[in-house]
Amino acid sequence: GRVHVWFMLFVRRYFLGGRRHARPLRVDLKASAAALPRWAVAADAAEAPRCAVHVVAGLLDNYSYVIVERRSTGPLRCAVVDPGDADAVLEALRDLREQHYDLQDDGTPRPEPVLVVTALLVTHKHWDHQAGVRKVLRVERPRTKAHASLTEED
Repeated sequence: GRVHVWFMLFVRRYFLGGRRHARPLRVDLKASAAALPRWAVAADAAEAPRCAVHVVAGLLDNYSYVIVERRSTGPLRCAVVDPGDADAVLEALRDLREQHYDLQDDGTPRPEPVLVVTALLVTHKHWDHQAGVRKVLRVERPRTKAHASLTEED
């Protein structure tokens, strides 16, 4: 697994010029959407979203997800799902802190820390989903806990 990760990072650096294979994507989730039929649009478009999901491209063909709690004031909590490429996840967290969530709804600067990673969620034990867990924990500690299933069967 580790050699494969290094190989994928080498390919991305030298053949893609360090670019990721996809653009960042954000999806806002609203509370009222749970009561609607699938794919329906909420009638109250002005309702503030409860959380946002940011898709992070990693390695050559994988994605991680940053789920951010949306509040009008104060620091925001978030969870990272499948941090297979720690560098991509940490870069995305830096960008989110600096560009997306630096201001509160009233326009004043959000207090530090702007974005707090409270959980790492690993969906299954494949290397491309969990290779970056240790590095993200090392950088984001002591506020972060990792969660994974102990009973997964291949």
